[in-house]
Amino acid sequence: MKLLYFSFLSVLLAIMTVSCSDDDETVAPPPSAISEVRVEPRVGGAAIFWNVPADSNYLYVAARFEKKESMVKQLASVYSDSILVEGLLNKFEYDFSLQTYNADEVGGEILHTEKVRPIRRPIEVTYSLDDAVEVPLTADMIDTYTQEQSEGPKENLLDDNINTYWHSAWSSGKAPLPHHIQINFEEPTKLGAFNYTLRQGGNDQHDPKRFDLQVSEDGATWETVWVSAPNLPIAPETDEFTLNMNKNFESKYFRIRIIETAANGQWTYLSGIEVLSLGEELTDLEEVAEENY
Repeated sequence: MKLLYFSFLSVLLAIMTVSCSDDDETVAPPPSAISEVRVEPRVGGAAIFWNVPADSNYLYVAARFEKKESMVKQLASVYSDSILVEGLLNKFEYDFSLQTYNADEVGGEILHTEKVRPIRRPIEVTYSLDDAVEVPLTADMIDTYTQEQSEGPKENLLDDNINTYWHSAWSSGKAPLPHHIQINFEEPTKLGAFNYTLRQGGNDQHDPKRFDLQVSEDGATWETVWVSAPNLPIAPETDEFTLNMNKNFESKYFRIRIIETAANGQWTYLSGIEVLSLGEELTDLEEVAEENY
């Protein structure tokens, strides 16, 4: 009888142990579903958005899409409401499937986006001063503000003579800085640098020490597109100084403005000026991306 009793007790304890072990195993609840999935094109990619459910009862969101005949998966955490997918090409349309997953890797409802075509990558331009070319100027293409009547006509800016100079007004009609040299082209022209020479033997207090560049579509409304560094050198006077704007600006109307001198008075001067169009090297970034896709 004792043997039978102990055998029964052993079986009962074994059943209770298995039952307790089963109770200790936890199963993650089914993942809740996101909603209102939408997609927007980006340069070389796509942005996918969704609404996060109130319970957020999932671990992550998986976005899947086909790339080069393979399925690619990109993950976003439970706290995210979007995914940015990069490395796509403008030549293809892409659609994406989204699915939530719980801690047990059980997937929820699968949602699909509309098809989207990424925005084409731009053409990148690299500018080179070494390959710059001079843009020819004539005196009738230039207007100056202000202009001294007794000396320093604008023609002296273009005569290749270091000993002549242009002078803004000092005897009458003078005005505070900035003073400018306006260049008027018949067709849109690219400028990205200019050379200038200081007046020889002049008062250094009135030498230009800072420039900017303005452009206009109509010759009436102006936009400042570049400003030089301050305190530009004023010696040696015989040097030709070059200011590189590091890109070409295209317009029919330009103003090279002298915005500071040492004295910041009411006149300034220059011996000469040349304008340059920078060399350009074009790189099609979309073609580069296609080669590396």
